[in-house]
Amino acid sequence: MLLHLGRVPLLVVSSADTARDILKTQDLNFCTRPSLLTLKRLSYNFQDVALAPYNEYWREMRRIFVHKLLSPKRVHSFGAVRAEEVANMVNSISKSCSSMRSVDLAEDLLSLTNRVICRIAFVSPPRIYFRRCRSWGSWMFYQEIIDEHLERAEQDEDIIDVLVGIMRDESSAIHITLNHIKAILVDIFFGGLESSSLTTVWAMTELARKPELMKKAQEEIRTSVGKKGMVEEGDLEQLHYLKIVVKETLRLHTIAPLLIPRVYESL
Repeated sequence: MLLHLGRVPLLVVSSADTARDILKTQDLNFCTRPSLLTLKRLSYNFQDVALAPYNEYWREMRRIFVHKLLSPKRVHSFGAVRAEEVANMVNSISKSCSSMRSVDLAEDLLSLTNRVICRIAFVSPPRIYFRRCRSWGSWMFYQEIIDEHLERAEQDEDIIDVLVGIMRDESSAIHITLNHIKAILVDIFFGGLESSSLTTVWAMTELARKPELMKKAQEEIRTSVGKKGMVEEGDLEQLHYLKIVVKETLRLHTIAPLLIPRVYESL
């Protein structure tokens, strides 16, 4: 479907065959983002990954994301952080239930995701990082956090430490600046904050609407976990029905049903 937004022609892709052709067969010709002022300001002049044009810089930054920031080894190293924050949330919900107080699951899950991302991005005492993470959309917030990492002697090897190390490495394939680091942090917060929490909320909503499916998922978890009481990340491989629930949730409630706009550029 062809639309005209003022003087700009916009092609809406709504069929599977056309989407496959654009996103797979002709991907290199359609992988560049539109140069809009809002996106330019948000991405620090297109210095992030989600909005950067397809070029050598984008390829190198994607490699850094895949092999250094979000490699399986690094993601596994954050397991203790995730487990601690999940346990804190479960304990909080348990106390609320014991005292007959209502629980806003959406708010609790958003808070959980916020805390995990903040602790992964920059190591800080819980009360400090959570208070400051509320202003994550502010450029002053990013600058303050980066300055702290530049000044301190010890390296905790969080995500900012990795990026600062790349910035200081003169032999790196690309030269990144403080603005590059801020742009990458915007990607991490925008990409991870609401997507995880909303998916979980939708999963719980669908299970609440279908008690028989909720019971089936509960039985699988109780059989697998046994007397441990708490599900650990190592148990997830055995929870096959739970995986199906997650996949069906993502199918029914896609977090980003409309992809970031693309422009045609012959390479």
